[in-house]
Amino acid sequence: MGLLLPFALILGLLAIALGLGGFYLLFTEAYTLGQRLWMLLVGSFFTCLGIVAPTAVFMNAATSELWTFDRRQQILYRVRKRFCRQHRFEYPFAEIARIHLKQHDHDADAVYRIELTLTSGRKLALSPWNGAHMRGVEMKMIEHIRAFLHR
Repeated sequence: MGLLLPFALILGLLAIALGLGGFYLLFTEAYTLGQRLWMLLVGSFFTCLGIVAPTAVFMNAATSELWTFDRRQQILYRVRKRFCRQHRFEYPFAEIARIHLKQHDHDADAVYRIELTLTSGRKLALSPWNGAHMRGVEMKMIEHIRAFLHR
């Protein structure tokens, strides 16, 4: 998601520029009525595309995610807040099969994240990918979560 929003914004601005360029030609050059209507249609399309595409990407971008371990109810809550809506997921502690540090090689450097595996086999990322400098912190977090779950 990191590069999708800037990419959509750049393409959106390009589409708006194409649309406005069509409007400029529409009113400054001598064209037949059919050509003017076609330019009006194309200019409107590109202008709308330039506004709608980045807006749709922005509205669907995950803005925040909160994980809450509720010992009393024995449930792990995951709340994802987006621009206009909020999604809530519940995972009972009994469904948690494993919590571990996942390693991935990225451009010859190792990156790490905390990953939770459910009994169904589904994997959930509890943290984003972090560099080696965060490995110790994430291992400590895993130890705390395991201790919390086994109390």
